[in-house]
Amino acid sequence: MFWYDHIMDTLEKIKSKLFKAVLTSDLREWSLEALEDLRLQVGGLDIPAITLFKGEADIALREFNSFCDHLILQELTEKGSETARTHEKVEKALALKFALFHESQSVTLAIVKYLSHPLRLRLALDLQWQTLNKIWYYAGDRATDFNYYSKRALLGYIYKTTFIFWLRHRHQDLDDTLSFMQKRFKDVALDPQAKNFLKEKVLFMKSMILKRSP
Repeated sequence: MFWYDHIMDTLEKIKSKLFKAVLTSDLREWSLEALEDLRLQVGGLDIPAITLFKGEADIALREFNSFCDHLILQELTEKGSETARTHEKVEKALALKFALFHESQSVTLAIVKYLSHPLRLRLALDLQWQTLNKIWYYAGDRATDFNYYSKRALLGYIYKTTFIFWLRHRHQDLDDTLSFMQKRFKDVALDPQAKNFLKEKVLFMKSMILKRSP
């Protein structure tokens, strides 16, 4: 299977180079056509975007989101943040996610526009859940019970409200957004009513999923 591993490794290297270029580009729309144009500009990437991502812009976005999350967690690991407390790891990881948004505003706004289509709501939720899950796992959370959902719901609330704040204040200093985010963490930690409200929503969501299950 050496040949297969070699092909997969080559594909991942090409995707990695392309995604790094995306982060520093002025990409105005999320599409395979835009990614292909960027691939040609970068040069040296021999496989077309339509082949790399099986002809699906959604697949490209899922992989790009995973790439960004990997960069964030890799940076935290290199900084020795693994010895920090759980809540500190979570806050630092989310702060780096918003730093990435802030540094790559063009592509971030292109993705927001792409995900604003009603038929892509599920994709948007999946991408958010993917990020939150990776952050909690990095922080050491191995819960499989109700806490698994409640922790991600609470962090999802912070993520969503902070992202909306960032969108409105993206032309200002990033510290404003990070200060807002830190206040949301404190609000959730100190307000039991907020926790109970979100837990009730999680229970409702779980019950709906179970009802739909065969």
